[in-house]
Amino acid sequence: MHTIVDDPEGRAVAAALFDLVQAPIRWQIVSAGLALGLFDRLGGDATPAEPVAEALGLAPRATRLVLDALCAMRLVEKHQDRYRLAAAAAPYLRSDGPRSLGPLLTSLAALRHGDVAALLRGAAAGPARGLG
Repeated sequence: MHTIVDDPEGRAVAAALFDLVQAPIRWQIVSAGLALGLFDRLGGDATPAEPVAEALGLAPRATRLVLDALCAMRLVEKHQDRYRLAAAAAPYLRSDGPRSLGPLLTSLAALRHGDVAALLRGAAAGPARGLG
């Protein structure tokens, strides 16, 4: 009998299951960055978290945590407590980027699917929302 630790396929399944939990959290962090203009404040020059938080009217400690989370996602870079939008992410996350995906990502996230559990119980599921 193989345990999940000994089975590469089992590890892949476990990782995929944990990703289901983590993905919404990662999206909320990116979504907040888009909605609050955080990515637009992280230009070419690296800046500490406090001036970014102050400029956007945000809590400094929470802003630092979100910036660190964005670093873990490789969307933001950190060097000596200064943050900068990763060069590869900038065209997609800055509102003035040539390939800005902010509006599209936000619209796609607004799509709602019916409640699968309610559907299985025979209850009416709410209609999915369109792209608006």
